[in-house]
This record gives sequence, structure tokens and C-alpha cells, in this order.
Amino acid sequence: MGPRFSVVLPLRDRADDVARAMASVLAQTFVDVELVVVDMGSQDRTLEAIDVVADRRVRVFPLSWDGDTEPSDSDVRDAVDRGLEACRGRHVTVVDPDTAVRPHWLARCGLLLDRSRTDVVYCGGTQHHIDGST
Repeated sequence: MGPRFSVVLPLRDRADDVARAMASVLAQTFVDVELVVVDMGSQDRTLEAIDVVADRRVRVFPLSWDGDTEPSDSDVRDAVDRGLEACRGRHVTVVDPDTAVRPHWLARCGLLLDRSRTDVVYCGGTQHHIDGST
């Protein structure tokens, strides 16, 4: 039986951000989670940064990439689709590599799912940027 939640993290060349994003997902108070990282051919130290996180809940799927171009929206959707195909969780979500989620995020989603007896919960949020803007 798989975890209750799967979190897909698609990325490319995000060595400076990936550890924070991964740590925030893995530090959830709700521990029945897997993190599916889909790397779109990173050329920087992203894969090394991912390898530093030694957690059996993390699975990494490197995708081959042609050329040095940035991924298009279609490429990102393909990476997300690859991650979704690999998910083993009953519920899935996708986070961006520059996202740090709050520790109770999945617990709150699980509570909403249980209380509403539904299969889908949409949660909004506020983005807090390094420059102090939201």
C-alpha cells in the first residue's frame, strides 16, 4: 500500500532552491508522504543537492534533455505528468522548486479530505518573496 500523499517536484537547474523545497515537504507533521522529484536535465549541481537529502520517501526521476534551452510550459507539463505517473499516493499534489510549504500543510489537507469526504481539495496560499513582497 502506498503513502496517503505524493508530492511531485519538477525542476531544472535549481541547486540553490531544491534542498529548502524538499526539506519543507519532508518535514510535514503528516509523515505518510512520498516526494517524487522530476529533474529536467539540470546542468548545475541540482542532482548533487538532491542526493544530499537521504530519505527513503524521496524518489528521483531524471529526464534526458536536448540542448541548453529552458523548459517550455509544455516541457514542464510533461515532467509533471511523468511525476504523476510515478506517484504511489492516494492523493497527489505538485509544488514548485521555489516553494517552502508549512509543516501542517498536508495534515490540514488530509483533515479537509476526511471531513468533506471528497477526493479533491484545493488550497490557496500566499507567496512570500525574498525581497519581502507577497
